[in-house]
Amino acid sequence: MSESTLQMDHTNESEGHDDVARLLASDSIRKFTVPEKTTKTLKILVGIGVAAIVLGLAFERESLWASLLVNSYYLLGLGLGAIFLICTLYLTGAAWGIVVRRISEAMTGIIPVAAAGILIAITLGKSIYPAFTGEEHLVGFKG
Repeated sequence: MSESTLQMDHTNESEGHDDVARLLASDSIRKFTVPEKTTKTLKILVGIGVAAIVLGLAFERESLWASLLVNSYYLLGLGLGAIFLICTLYLTGAAWGIVVRRISEAMTGIIPVAAAGILIAITLGKSIYPAFTGEEHLVGFKG
């Protein structure tokens, strides 16, 4: 390859970066804002969820902890699946996956929430696992 070809490739690359910088500086990219009606609806749904948790703690503790554990495992699986997809796209060099990768990167943010849910369910919901309660749980296997 000649020097002029290398210099031309470098020039085209820097022009691409300038276009991106110009686009980001312009007003054509607006910040996304959630409509007020949607925010109000989400707050109502969060309130219903908190009320359901309080009622579950009051009346059905075992079902609450089991549900929290299953939901947390589900969310953890989604986050880890997203990481696997990101790794696969990166290792194969798939340029088409940029949009999918952005969504997957956002999905990985649920992993700490799922881990906290699992820890809460295991530490506070000891009735899920009889071995944690200190009771005899393997009575049929004793000789």
